[in-house]
Amino acid sequence: DYIPEEHTIECACELLLAVGHTLEALPAGVQAVQQICSRLLDLKSRRTMEGKAAYSKRVQFVVQNVLDARSAGWATKIFRSSAKTKEEIRLEQQRELDARSRGAAMPGGAGELIVAGQQPQYIGASNN
Repeated sequence: DYIPEEHTIECACELLLAVGHTLEALPAGVQAVQQICSRLLDLKSRRTMEGKAAYSKRVQFVVQNVLDARSAGWATKIFRSSAKTKEEIRLEQQRELDARSRGAAMPGGAGELIVAGQQPQYIGASNN
């Protein structure tokens, strides 16, 4: 059975993160994504003849990240690279407190949840 190189798996994972949400919205896409994820899971757990993992931990984590994103509706957490102002921090904290008082769950940590592979709203707006 063919074992692809690590960079090939990383590229496939990156591509799936980019288009997975949109692909699963198509009738044939659901089956395609299911097959791809099954193959990725198989490759992630693959062992060599000596019993060692066929892929590095980094690649295994990349694959697991894709599988986790799919199970969470393609929602992934991104981290901002720029610092926030005091006002931005205050507003974010106020939003979290308001959400908690309403009983809504807020994502923890310093990241922001996005839906990976979702078509941007401005693209859909131009088609109308």
